[in-house]
Amino acid sequence: MSSMTPLPVLTAEELPDAYVILTDSDLERLEPYSQRKNYKVDEVLFSEGQIRAPVHVLIKGKMGFYQHIGHNNEHKVAEITPGMFTGDVSMMSGRATVGEGRCLEDCEVLEIPFEEVKKLLVEDSHISDILVSAFIKRRAALSSKGLSSIQLLGSRFDKDTSRIREFLTRNSVPYNYIDLEENSDHQELLEAIQVNHDETPVMIYKGSEILRNPDNDLIAKELGVSCVIEGEMLYDVAVIGSGPAGLAASVNAASDGLSVINIDTQGPGGQAGSSSKIENYLGFPMGISGQQLADSAAAQAQKFGVHLAAPQIATGLSKNGDNYNLTLKSGREINARSVVLAIGAKYHRLPIDNIAQFEGSNVHFNATNMEAQLCQNEDVAIVGAGNSAGQAAVFLSESSRHVYVIVRKDNLAYKMSNYLIRRIEEKPNITLLTNCEITTMEGDTGDLQKVTIRNNLSGSEDIKNMKHVFLFLGAKPLTDWLQDSLSLDEKGFIKTGAHLQPLDLVQAGWSLNRLPDVFETVWPRVYAVGDVRSQSSKRVAAAVGEGSMTIGFAYRALNE
Repeated sequence: MSSMTPLPVLTAEELPDAYVILTDSDLERLEPYSQRKNYKVDEVLFSEGQIRAPVHVLIKGKMGFYQHIGHNNEHKVAEITPGMFTGDVSMMSGRATVGEGRCLEDCEVLEIPFEEVKKLLVEDSHISDILVSAFIKRRAALSSKGLSSIQLLGSRFDKDTSRIREFLTRNSVPYNYIDLEENSDHQELLEAIQVNHDETPVMIYKGSEILRNPDNDLIAKELGVSCVIEGEMLYDVAVIGSGPAGLAASVNAASDGLSVINIDTQGPGGQAGSSSKIENYLGFPMGISGQQLADSAAAQAQKFGVHLAAPQIATGLSKNGDNYNLTLKSGREINARSVVLAIGAKYHRLPIDNIAQFEGSNVHFNATNMEAQLCQNEDVAIVGAGNSAGQAAVFLSESSRHVYVIVRKDNLAYKMSNYLIRRIEEKPNITLLTNCEITTMEGDTGDLQKVTIRNNLSGSEDIKNMKHVFLFLGAKPLTDWLQDSLSLDEKGFIKTGAHLQPLDLVQAGWSLNRLPDVFETVWPRVYAVGDVRSQSSKRVAAAVGEGSMTIGFAYRALNE
């Protein structure tokens, strides 16, 4: 591998909230959940990639936290001194650890097993606040400073590289990315690990393990980023979807003491995860990115014991007596007493014949830091008139040379919030093209070069040199697998509550002595929230509210 710049060591001086020194009183509170153990110098307390690793609180001695960076290179990320504790968000979820804990001296520790960590986070709010805050800040520091045992080598023009990057980002897995298009030593890099160029993208982890163009299922298995689905378990609530609505439902259900599993095809975020900056969400006056919001919500869900499982695809929903069975594409089944469908929708595409060859490399449905890096000092086009399009335009204008916002109507006011319209008008490098659409895309596979923009009023066409197009055109609900079970509206959205007609209930065999609750479908204790629900507002705050409120109805229904 090529030479690397010196990697930083995380310290308590630099990150005091991440490397907290517990007080004697704190240690006393931990005693009932832990065992005192002694380890010798060089003994390993937990290994990299270990599932359900314990948390260690150091009483005496010194420990080191290590990662295998690159190919057979070890790096000491941090030192743990008396009063400090090990772990990051992996310890809340039972997912694989992102490093190894090893004694630098003879050590005495309080060892807290994974199951006791889960109890502690729920039962002791004081200690929970300390641990959760530190865990989140440590994971953020690893990501921001490029400290990861995972390296991804691929091309920015490659769809599979984009797919893997999105999956890792959605699941808060820190990684280092090497763009083979920019690294002049890329052939040397590949030869060092005996990988041919046509086998890329390639992932290196644990220092020497190599995955050649892995699918998301294999990544999840190898990196331990998904919970194990226990087929015999009967969950109180099964939530399908990890967008704002699904995560809100999961957090509220688990905090009420219900057993919860949350499955998603990608990981936390949903469509909101593509928003570079949400500025009208309550409590964040400076704004927050969709992925940051999702990461925090996912950590909160894990704190309360939610089982997060991704990538998983639901393919069937059926009744099983008073309960429900969810069939997954993998063949597994999830048994649940109630179900919350927060499955969102699929992005609409432009009607251009060759658009598929540019998706994942030059045609984007997200506008995050990853995409902004690709568009540095480039001209970009954004197609759409909603808030997501406006947020993306303002965000990308900070790094792109020029941003063209393309809409088919004659203004933005019919869909976009006023504050975003003002931001767009104030940006000198944003141009609004009304009554226009993109009609053709030109370039080699995975390498867009030109787009044709037609004015639908004048019929004139303008060919622009452009490598990146962002589509924010709305979405189609992902409900094809539910057509034979639930009642859908004419566009395929799930009807709930007052939007259900008496005939819907009769055809579904509704037999309860009450009408469906506001988010309840034609099947009792099966709810639809967020973008997939008929007549929903398609706003993050509304989705969070729906997910939260639904659990109140579900809790009452489960106790009927």
